[in-house]
Amino acid sequence: MASEETLTGTVVAYVESRQLWQGSELPPQVIARSMASGKLLHAASLRVAVPRMTMLEWASPIQLAVAADGALAWIQEDAFARHGGSLAPPTEFDVYAIDSNGPHTLSADLASRPGSLEFVGKTLSWTQDGIHEAALRD
Repeated sequence: MASEETLTGTVVAYVESRQLWQGSELPPQVIARSMASGKLLHAASLRVAVPRMTMLEWASPIQLAVAADGALAWIQEDAFARHGGSLAPPTEFDVYAIDSNGPHTLSADLASRPGSLEFVGKTLSWTQDGIHEAALRD
């Protein structure tokens, strides 16, 4: 099932959820695809670094951005739990991208939710706690 769709020119980005069997899902993937040719440009499974003695409850892309050349970026929310009901670490946020040079972790383990993710030319930008952040692409 596709969700969180975004479109730039003829390139669409979306989150793809895949069900193994009733009640069991594979981790979601972020996808960039050319609508003109149908060609898959990029596909990436969500990545999460799990702190020691901690379980991942869930990870979810909460905002996508796609460039006309198929470069793809997303903000991801990660929620954790601990065995035995002990206090879980707080939710964390990450900014990831994938382009012709491969995957990139742009910002990780953020305590507050980033926003305003967008490509402008060769620059990917977002805001973090009211501050403008940017990464230049090759």
